[in-house]
Amino acid sequence: MTVDDWAEIALIGAFVAAAAAIFADCVKRRSVARAVYWTCAYIGVSCVALSMVPMGWYHVIGFTMFGIVVAIGYAYVETPFIKVGGRVYSAEVRHARPDPTDGEEPDLSSPKESETYDGRHSAAYTWWLMATGSCLTALALIATGWRPASFVLVAIGAGFAVFLGLDDGSRGFPYARGHRLPFRIAAVASLAGAGIPLWCYLWGYRRGSRNPGYGKHDAARKRLRRRRR
Repeated sequence: MTVDDWAEIALIGAFVAAAAAIFADCVKRRSVARAVYWTCAYIGVSCVALSMVPMGWYHVIGFTMFGIVVAIGYAYVETPFIKVGGRVYSAEVRHARPDPTDGEEPDLSSPKESETYDGRHSAAYTWWLMATGSCLTALALIATGWRPASFVLVAIGAGFAVFLGLDDGSRGFPYARGHRLPFRIAAVASLAGAGIPLWCYLWGYRRGSRNPGYGKHDAARKRLRRRRR
């Protein structure tokens, strides 16, 4: 068999390993599911690297790094499989809770209002996404100027900022739910776009503060009354 034939086999192996990693979450015992996922991820990335050998070492290194980023990113966003120092890291609030002991079911109760915006992902994850998006938008504005595509990015960021501001203000939470670092990064990056997303967030926060209990969050009224006292 030629090198190209082995590369094709390795690529097929990568797809099989990726599929197995995705379905690892079906395993009930979290520690076993975590081991299955990372084993499959390692095999998948290795197969991708082998499949790129005929194209040169630059492609091998590039696709290996890309595979690692994808494996870690998927594990963080969709699974409870990242565990460092006994702590589980995940974008989902329920996945980030400690591993259940043997024989117990994982805690799948609804997260607290302060922990999430959408009932699923953590507020910290939301704000780091905002910070990342703001930085990318700032780079686009610096590189290309105020072109229609850049204006669309700023408008999207402003829309999300208004929603987050309304939600935080109406529920009586502090700015950015207390996640100061990503909020400051997003605020500084927004200056490349005349600070429009930042002003939209502050406007939404002030607007929401005047209408406590926005939506169905009755507990916000109590928090706002305590803060005003």
